[in-house]
Amino acid sequence: VTVPLSKETKMLIIKNRRRKSRFANFHSYRNHLYFLIKCLPKFSVYVFFYELGKFLYLLFFELSTLRAWKDVFKNWRQLKMKRKIIFKNRKVEVGEIDKWLN
Repeated sequence: VTVPLSKETKMLIIKNRRRKSRFANFHSYRNHLYFLIKCLPKFSVYVFFYELGKFLYLLFFELSTLRAWKDVFKNWRQLKMKRKIIFKNRKVEVGEIDKWLN
């Protein structure tokens, strides 16, 4: 997460997204957002800028995928409840996860 993506890597990600159906891209992005909300201990600067770049790409090139945010807001209460359960039962402390991400 802390290593910036090279231009080649970014282009491969874009090519891969364009090969997939709208359905697959929508569900992939929605599940990614669900994961971030439920499992990420804190939102780092690196994650923020990566997600901002992804959001801007979707805004200009995959507008239909942004419907995933509607699902996130609709399911916000359930996601927060699941997050609470996940963090209550975690086996690794947040500081240890931070070491992995940085």
